[in-house]
Amino acid sequence: MHAKFIQLIKQHCQLSEAEIDLCKNYMEPVRYAKHQIIEEEGKVPTYLYFVVSGFVRLFIITIKATN
Repeated sequence: MHAKFIQLIKQHCQLSEAEIDLCKNYMEPVRYAKHQIIEEEGKVPTYLYFVVSGFVRLFIITIKATN
């Protein structure tokens, strides 16, 4: 997974070997199942996500009061 991330970044800028090593040391590849909730409403996110493949959808649910 690191290789895909590095390849995507290299399309837009140059990275030194030290910078690539930093990415590998500080980034943890994670896979999520389809329809899995990544962040819960009302909680401060702990991580910054970078999607290598697939997509993420965001939803805002509002409830209208009716009389």
